[in-house]
Amino acid sequence: MDISKIQLVFKENSKIEKIIEQNSFPSSYTLNDKIKAYLNSKAQQIIKYHNPYLEFNINNINVNSTKNVFMLDYLPRYVFMVAYTLSHTNHPYLIYFNLDDKFINVLLPFGREYQQANTEDYINVINSIVKNKNTSQIKKKSKTKTKSNLKSKIAMNESNKSLLTAIYVLLDNTIKTRKYGIIYSKFSILTCENMTLCTHKNTEISKMNIQEIEKQHLYIKVQDYYRIIGIELLQHYFNLLEKKEYGKANDFLKGGHNKFSEYYGKTRLNTFFKNNRSILGHLEVFISLYELLSICMLKLNLFI
Repeated sequence: MDISKIQLVFKENSKIEKIIEQNSFPSSYTLNDKIKAYLNSKAQQIIKYHNPYLEFNINNINVNSTKNVFMLDYLPRYVFMVAYTLSHTNHPYLIYFNLDDKFINVLLPFGREYQQANTEDYINVINSIVKNKNTSQIKKKSKTKTKSNLKSKIAMNESNKSLLTAIYVLLDNTIKTRKYGIIYSKFSILTCENMTLCTHKNTEISKMNIQEIEKQHLYIKVQDYYRIIGIELLQHYFNLLEKKEYGKANDFLKGGHNKFSEYYGKTRLNTFFKNNRSILGHLEVFISLYELLSICMLKLNLFI
């Protein structure tokens, strides 16, 4: 597997926990506080090194989340951080490491733009990961195998487990961030100009022989009405994806062209919203992200 297409690796001079403990932090800082401060510092350096056009979001808490640093029970010495940038919120990085190691691993943001990694590269890496036989089985045969070989297999399983976990955390947070942005952020597609029937209704209002203040009141009322419908349609789309009904989701997004389609003659995303590449493209990417999330989870379940 060519993991370099999705991951950067940086090496410290000492074990990371030792570096964190030796840094000068306020006396009130717990180990977790120190880890977060260390992560923020490294994220700022790494992102600027990798893409000079981006600035690390020092607050580093997405509006849709109250947590961006994760420590998991099945990998107690590992730390994972979702690192957001100021301008590319939908494309976060994922930084992770073992406190007992010297290496800092950085997963690249999902996307097809400069310094991003596409989902195909992630799929190739996930599919290439193979779990070594159960360590208990290895130990039974340890008389004929060297201890170093045993340690190597155990270490490889842990490395693969941490990589799959990192990919899962990055995917999960990327999806949540994009869903929030599509519906609630300033980049939301739920504006009247993007909703076909809303624009038609506004055109009708503009031709009415009423005072301007009344028109403005009607504009707001119409947009609120169609916004609610839009949210319901988007939630239906996301529910299909969460249930792994990718074919139905694609049909609901841009299908329904023949009478055999479940959505034939019904409101679909490509009829409710303007049927253009910008809007549908931002929605279509969720299918590949959810499919990748499922593939990753299936593989990760072999390790935990």
